[in-house]
Amino acid sequence: PSDYGYATSGGTTTNRESCLAKELGINGWGNSSYSDCKNNDYLYDSSLYQWTITPQIDNSNAIFYVTSSGYIYYKYASDYSSLRPVLYLKSDVTITGGDGTSVNPFILQ
Repeated sequence: PSDYGYATSGGTTTNRESCLAKELGINGWGNSSYSDCKNNDYLYDSSLYQWTITPQIDNSNAIFYVTSSGYIYYKYASDYSSLRPVLYLKSDVTITGGDGTSVNPFILQ
């Protein structure tokens, strides 16, 4: 979830520093006065949920996600059959082998 927070540039009403100081939950970025935080974040998409790979500390079945309203919440991964982890690679990282399956994972260089 921290990647989502750090991806904001802030805006004219709420600058980046203020965004980073505010919690990512419903009482933070979910508050309409912090709309600059989510609306100027390249990981935010109001049309869908953005799932993270991060589970809750006390319940590994509960996975955090960015809601369509722009705040971080959690749901149980077992409720969904098509969740899969995704990561972003820097432009200088390449896939040198593997096909991405559990028996032949990608090899990154």
